[in-house]
Amino acid sequence: MGNVGGPVLLCFGVVLAIVLDVLLIWLWRARLLQRNRLPSPTARETEWNRPVVWMASALERLGRWMARARDGGRNLIVLAREELPRSELGQLRLSIMAAALLLNASIGYAYASQVMVEGWQLWTWLISIVVAVICLWPGGKVPIAWSREAWLVLALTLAAAAIRLTSLESIPPGLHGDESRLAQVTLRHVYAPSGQTLNPFRSGDYSQPTLYQYILWGSMRLFGETKAGLRLPSALAGSLSIPFVYLAVGLLSGRRAALFASTLLVGYHYHVHWSRLALNNAWDTLWIPAMIGLFAWGWERRWSGGALLAGLAMGGSQYFYAGSRIGVFLLAYVSLFLWRRDRDSRRWLTHTAMTVASAAVVSAPLTLAAIRQPESFISRFLDVLFWRPSPGPGVGPLHLSWLEAIGDQLFRSVAGFTSLTETTGFYGPDVPLVMGIAAPLFVAGILWAIVRREFVPVLWIGLTMFFGGFLLSATPGSSHYVTAIPA
Repeated sequence: MGNVGGPVLLCFGVVLAIVLDVLLIWLWRARLLQRNRLPSPTARETEWNRPVVWMASALERLGRWMARARDGGRNLIVLAREELPRSELGQLRLSIMAAALLLNASIGYAYASQVMVEGWQLWTWLISIVVAVICLWPGGKVPIAWSREAWLVLALTLAAAAIRLTSLESIPPGLHGDESRLAQVTLRHVYAPSGQTLNPFRSGDYSQPTLYQYILWGSMRLFGETKAGLRLPSALAGSLSIPFVYLAVGLLSGRRAALFASTLLVGYHYHVHWSRLALNNAWDTLWIPAMIGLFAWGWERRWSGGALLAGLAMGGSQYFYAGSRIGVFLLAYVSLFLWRRDRDSRRWLTHTAMTVASAAVVSAPLTLAAIRQPESFISRFLDVLFWRPSPGPGVGPLHLSWLEAIGDQLFRSVAGFTSLTETTGFYGPDVPLVMGIAAPLFVAGILWAIVRREFVPVLWIGLTMFFGGFLLSATPGSSHYVTAIPA
């Protein structure tokens, strides 16, 4: 019996070789047919060869795409060499920026396992960011022009601040459990009496980065250890999202759409509620429009400083709620969209490099800490993940089959905006996130954006539904959908 395996494998190899040879002949013949080098086949022969023709066409398209990608990569390398600074001063600035990046990365890696640190790490990180920005800052005048519309946006921002800052002590009444937990950890561990302080470059409760607690600490030191002092940073972040929403929408969809979107956001009940909680979710509505708007603004003004500022926003967003990380995908899409529209490879390379460099300097400590201790950064995601062998509480109908579960999750993810109420207890009015006349307008707006091929809001909402709805248990949860508010 032991001698049978060899002949069987030999026969199998011969048969496989013959099949592959025949397949290659068919693919080559189909390729020639497409180029009209052979007489037209009969109807029966065409029906027989249709799958092969399709495969040949797909392979040929893939080859053309790979050739274009190769040529594009070579062109980018040539452009990168041309754009590198040639003067000693330029090379010195680039070297200092690289040193700041390495310093921040080393801090994150070296102290990833320590909960409490001496405190100099935070100041070193901030100084490194300032040094890197100075080195990367482009020359020339900042292309800012104040206009009458700017006064209107300022008025909307002040109106949003008035709505969000008024009666923070009593509305919402009491503190949510997560707010109380944040306040306790902040007051006990940020610049503790022992002389040490909470490591700002690691994950804390619920896998949330701990840097945000320094913002809460500063707010409570300035405005008192009260509910208003605790909630003030979120209220300011929600208010500041208004001008950045106007900037992003105005550059991508026009000024009328920008004015309409920012006006709606001023009094949107869902955004107002989350802007009045001490949690870091509302910061998503600031970071994502900021990175998109600043990059597009710099592109339109042909000023790479906008891309630098976009990178700072992208890097800073990594220290807040996880929902803001879809901004990386959105910014990548906007970057490619602008390049395809204008076909300016040199400008695209400069702006992309600026964004990546500044974002890397800011996010380096957290990135290295996550690489060294990934379990602390993904544990919360694994806890709330729907698609796992032993779902936790709040998952819903566990008796469903896989296909039924997929359908149910898809329905909940989509209907979470207009038809279903939130299930996690963060938002108490028991109304959909978009209700009344706004619900059909919301759906119509998505369809209209698809028709007009304006895919940024569609991609924004789609990514939120997938990462914040379809993948997670207890869908829809309002805390997971905050990211999509500006869209």
